[in-house]
Order: sequence, then structure tokens, then C-alpha cells
Amino acid sequence: MEIKQWLADYDAGKEIETVELGGLGIEYEAAIQELAVEIIRALHKRYKTVPNINPPINEISAQVVLDLIDKHGFSGAQVEAAKNIAAVFWKQGIDKGLQMMREQEPDRLIKFNKFGSVSR
Repeated sequence: MEIKQWLADYDAGKEIETVELGGLGIEYEAAIQELAVEIIRALHKRYKTVPNINPPINEISAQVVLDLIDKHGFSGAQVEAAKNIAAVFWKQGIDKGLQMMREQEPDRLIKFNKFGSVSR
């Protein structure tokens, strides 16, 4: 699945596949996932396609965190987790990033939607 379609599905309220990184409850995980989605959206908006270079994840994520901080009040660990998800999905693509996780830790694959629902 292309990033553009993954974002469109999320925007439409559909569940998207992603990787659990929080492990501390649904609200904590939902904040990580929303931040990761919005970092990927910012990357896509700026670059349109997945580049072969390392994008400025720190720079881009800093602005996204500022945009969402009032909603979630992120911890540093949440921000780093979201940046990790965004970097893998951006550099590898959604399908390859998910496949890598299926091979390494399949129990961490989850579904997430823009309403904050997290499910397996």
C-alpha cells in the first residue's frame, strides 16, 4: 500500500495497519499512532514520494509535536516511538515496514483509526 492510500484510509476513518510501540494502554498508544501518522503526512506533503535519502525527521516531527501537544501532552518516549514508526514506514514503505515487523514481532501489529481505536 502506498503512503498516500494509507493516509487516505486513515482520513476516511478506516483502520490502518501499524506497529504497537507504547504498551502502556490505549490512550498512550493512540497518541503515538496519531503523531506517527501526522509525521508521515508532513513528510508526504513535503516530499510526495518516498526518497532514498534520510529526511529531516527531527525537524518535521518537532512541528507536528507542537501542532498536537495540547491534545496529547506527549512524553519524550512517545515522540521517539512515533518518529521511529514514521521513519520505518517512510523509508521502507508501509507494506515492507509491516512485513519486517510480521517477521520480527508479529504480536506488535495493530490496527488504528483516527478516532483513537486500537485493536489487534
